[in-house]
Amino acid sequence: MGTSFSEIVEKVRKKYPDFDNFEPKKYKEYFPKLTHDEIVENQEDVLSFEEILMGYEVAISFAQAQNKNGRSTFSVNYEGSSCEMWYYAAHLRLDEDGLRSAKDNAETYAGLGYQNKSDANRHATWNVFMGK
Repeated sequence: MGTSFSEIVEKVRKKYPDFDNFEPKKYKEYFPKLTHDEIVENQEDVLSFEEILMGYEVAISFAQAQNKNGRSTFSVNYEGSSCEMWYYAAHLRLDEDGLRSAKDNAETYAGLGYQNKSDANRHATWNVFMGK
């Protein structure tokens, strides 16, 4: 198993139903007492639960990998900060391309400062684009 953040995220993603193709029968394992219709009616809650569960699993898996390696590896394709990575782990319905796009837009609109007003503005702008 890979130990980079991205590798762990992808491994966890593969274990769960696909967010983009909601198939109620695949959620029966997680919600055995709900009927098919109840799962459909509560789709947003079901997806939110899955997202939280996946984020928890990413955090645990990453911590275990870090303990084995003695260091952390947050390498991802778009090279976000550790704060951005943990945000992503808790919001896995977002895709990495969306993260990259939000980062690029934030840099375009707010600049690339570090530990100054521009840095704060970039992070605030990044969060706005993430919300979209």
